[in-house]
Amino acid sequence: YVSVRECLSNWLLFNNTPSYISNNNVTHNTVERIGECKIAKQIYRRALKVNKNNPNEDIYCVLAIQWSDDFEPNNSIKSNRGSAWIKTLTFVSDDTNTNDISNTYPIAIGHKGMNHNVIESLYLKELQQLSEGVDNVFYSTTHQKNICVHLEVIIALGDQPERRSMNYLMHGNSLYGSRFGYSSNTY
Repeated sequence: YVSVRECLSNWLLFNNTPSYISNNNVTHNTVERIGECKIAKQIYRRALKVNKNNPNEDIYCVLAIQWSDDFEPNNSIKSNRGSAWIKTLTFVSDDTNTNDISNTYPIAIGHKGMNHNVIESLYLKELQQLSEGVDNVFYSTTHQKNICVHLEVIIALGDQPERRSMNYLMHGNSLYGSRFGYSSNTY
């Protein structure tokens, strides 16, 4: 397991900046950037609320995409021998749409069949703290000073078995039924 804080710290040291989130309430029929969508604006308002004792210009609202899946290593045949599992976290910046992996960090890697609950617990604890303003001060090379970072995951990607498991749905870890076909928040 690699700490989310360590990944975030590294990302900020390389002059990376999060995607700009528009604070205006003007609604358009189209969203051209992720920072114009409704959920990004809601996260930004939460960031300001949680970090209300800090100047707005010292608050970075970082959106992230998590992904997990299993795979077969190059040296094995596809008969589930040596299958591995990986979890990554991508920090959303204005250049996220390019084919550049510098925004993506491996968080954990292990055997496919093993229980990953310990890793998920550490990961979720860090995400919760970073979204509640706990131990969220990082150095930004871009600003040449310490800033407060509010981090929230906006998308959790994975194949169906991984999604069920990480969301505690049926056949994953729960008594709740499987759910599929949703790609965004539903109200």
